[in-house]
Amino acid sequence: MRMLNSEDSKGQRTSRLHRGVSSLKVGLFAMWFVAFVVGAIAVYEELTSPVDLTNATSYVVWGLYVPTYMYFIGASAGAFLISVIVNVLGTKKLEPTVKLSLYSALVLLIMAIFTIILDLGHPERAIEVLSRPQYHSVMADVVTVYVIYFVLLVVELLLSFRLDLIEGRFGSLGGSAPIKKLISRLLHPSAGSPESLERSARLIRRSFLYLGAFGLIIALLFHGGVGALLGTVYFSKPWWTGPLFPIVFVAGALYSGAALFIVILMALWPRKDEEFREMIAYLGRIVYWLLIGNAVLIVADLVIPIWYGTDPAGTAITNEVLFGQYWYVFWIFEVLLGFIVPGILLSSRFRDRPVIVGIGGAFAGIFYFAVRLVEVIPAYSVPEIPGLQSAYVDPRLIDTYTPSIHEWEVVTFMVAFGIGLLYLGYRILPLVPRAAAPTMPEQGRGGSAPTMPEQGRGGSMGPISGDAGEPKLMERRGFLRSVSLAAAGFLVAVSIKWGALTKATSSALAYSRQAARALIARERERLAAVSTGIIEGLARREGAERPSFVDENKLVKAAGEGVVAVSPLVAQAAQVAVAETDFEDESWSQPYTWLPGQPTIQVPPGYDELNPIYRMMEDLKRALAKPANQRKWGMVIDTRKCVGCFACTVGCKIENKEPPGVVYRPVVVAVHGDYPNQSATFLPRPCMQCENPPCTEVCPVGATFKRPDGIIAIDYDVCIGCRYCITTCPYQARTFDWGLNYTDGTPKIEYYDIWTSFEYGVDKWDRPVDSRKSPKFNTHKCHFCIHRLESGMLPQCVTTCIGRATYFGDLNDPDSLVSKLLREQGVSRLKEELGTEPKVYYIGLTEPMMEEEAPMADGAWVP
Repeated sequence: MRMLNSEDSKGQRTSRLHRGVSSLKVGLFAMWFVAFVVGAIAVYEELTSPVDLTNATSYVVWGLYVPTYMYFIGASAGAFLISVIVNVLGTKKLEPTVKLSLYSALVLLIMAIFTIILDLGHPERAIEVLSRPQYHSVMADVVTVYVIYFVLLVVELLLSFRLDLIEGRFGSLGGSAPIKKLISRLLHPSAGSPESLERSARLIRRSFLYLGAFGLIIALLFHGGVGALLGTVYFSKPWWTGPLFPIVFVAGALYSGAALFIVILMALWPRKDEEFREMIAYLGRIVYWLLIGNAVLIVADLVIPIWYGTDPAGTAITNEVLFGQYWYVFWIFEVLLGFIVPGILLSSRFRDRPVIVGIGGAFAGIFYFAVRLVEVIPAYSVPEIPGLQSAYVDPRLIDTYTPSIHEWEVVTFMVAFGIGLLYLGYRILPLVPRAAAPTMPEQGRGGSAPTMPEQGRGGSMGPISGDAGEPKLMERRGFLRSVSLAAAGFLVAVSIKWGALTKATSSALAYSRQAARALIARERERLAAVSTGIIEGLARREGAERPSFVDENKLVKAAGEGVVAVSPLVAQAAQVAVAETDFEDESWSQPYTWLPGQPTIQVPPGYDELNPIYRMMEDLKRALAKPANQRKWGMVIDTRKCVGCFACTVGCKIENKEPPGVVYRPVVVAVHGDYPNQSATFLPRPCMQCENPPCTEVCPVGATFKRPDGIIAIDYDVCIGCRYCITTCPYQARTFDWGLNYTDGTPKIEYYDIWTSFEYGVDKWDRPVDSRKSPKFNTHKCHFCIHRLESGMLPQCVTTCIGRATYFGDLNDPDSLVSKLLREQGVSRLKEELGTEPKVYYIGLTEPMMEEEAPMADGAWVP
């Protein structure tokens, strides 16, 4: 009797344990369900919102999604490493896990690709990378390797299934019966002798050796390629140019992937027997030594720049990571939770305890994500052009970044999506052995025979399986209760989320419409006032006999359009210039623009010295008469004449209809010295139109290209919005349209004259634009006002500059004004040492402005 009571109490304890496990599974499923649904809503918003919902800016263009993608793609390479250890190195101890490791690598690859597609400005154009790849771009190369890697994983997985069929292990594996039947029908070897089947098995194993070695090269190549993708922007991001950076990327991929595979194995492996304990201990040893190797590499990568101090920008970023705004990410999440804690749990002292090893693997795998964050985000904390953030103030033109809640929701969905794919594969594919029948005491009267529990009213429930004889995951009542609670919690969360979102969106839209209408009204009033004043002055000067002159003179028209958004002081200066002009000369009756077939402009003697506009118009006339490949546009900016009025900045925004968050020509202002002995330097910074532009080399689809006349242009119908070119530009001359512009889209730029036969005219730049589908989520940059040039007009910044500090013309024309300035004046260019050969030259540029590391007075930059 005493023995029966002890056996009954033991059975009760076992039953309570199984009920506890079932409740835990129910809770985990509820958490997964809520995360999946809330994340799915965020993904839907990401794909359909007319406005970018992330906190990324044009100076921090790669936010949370890029480190997440790099983390997933690295983990995929690390999971694939397990199959390589078995197939190439011949480690039999891990042979049962090969199919699960291949499938895990496949799932992590899919998660990485989906994450980076969501980061694109135009996800619908992602296929362009494969349909029109530019293989001089590392991004296009890496995407091609992803396709090869995907095919390789699928082929190895199918060959593994076929080998199991040949060697008779297929029936002992888990999975859904219909799926297993389908796989058996497709991959079952044809009837043959045992010798032929043995030859087929040997052939498959030999192919595993070659495929595994080739796959290891591919895995290292594509993840080393991710490091190379960052390393190619050495022009602008010294944080990514360390000597150990690509090695750290590869080693981190192996470490994080192997650690995550321990967690996957702990969760999905059905038999917790001695073989399982040996596999976990062996994987724990691998991850432990990978942890030590990664720690040494990371410390060396941080110490080398500080020790030698050869790169001030890199040293500044290192200080920012260790002691600045990212200190908690590095010291708490990366060092403490990502290395110290798992280093203790994975040590030999606890290696015979699978649960502790699994927890250590979870810490190592999950918190290695902090390493990816530190590798990407801090690189933007030091600007390429000091003071650029203060040159034009906009919420999307700052160099600080914190991920938004929406971004974390999208990442949460990707994690939940990956977990769902892993569990789905575990349920329907023959990846792991069939679960062993549990030995539980009978729950009826007496008897202690180890039998399967009854699946009727009295039995306790185990894990779900595709076969009828296996226990289920949870009771129906518990399942329905958990689903109900999860659904209720989801509805409450969604109602709160949508209520707050709707209210905030409505308020923001109302405020934006009101502010836009007020701004447009004010600008129209100023335009009318300035134009009226100029016209009245000209009318008084000309007399009543030629009233149509003002309408013909495009000088006044262009000046008026440029002046409208600047200031009354500029308008007054324009009126003074008009009043001091000698209108008795008949040349003033000619239009301001020049196109083929129009009369030649007669410049008054000596007037080009007082007003260089006429001289540059003559240069423009000669340049446009030549083929495009024989002219090379360039610009000279005299910083001695620049007064910092920002007329060029605002005039450019008006002319090119730049949306909020986009600026083509900011003016950087630096104050030197101490009060009262202070001086200021003004640096207008357009696109440099480099002769050797790095932006065209990195574009994976060729959307950024160099025209025959030297202008770097963007095809908005091809741009995928990856922002690789923005990251690469060492002058930060590119910004991104985050969709914060007009409800119906950015208005089309209107042209001043009917297009003629100029290159890139009707075919490229005059294509019809649907106002409802504007070039949102594209990169934008200065293009020397192509629409004005090919209409016979100078760029807007040239005609708007009240100090006449900007000169423009053909650098290939030795008689042009810009060529004369280059010969006679001491000119300099920004960052000439990079070899980009910019075609924007500066006169009188001071050394402190040209040197990024030069200290300013109190570090102050005035807007």
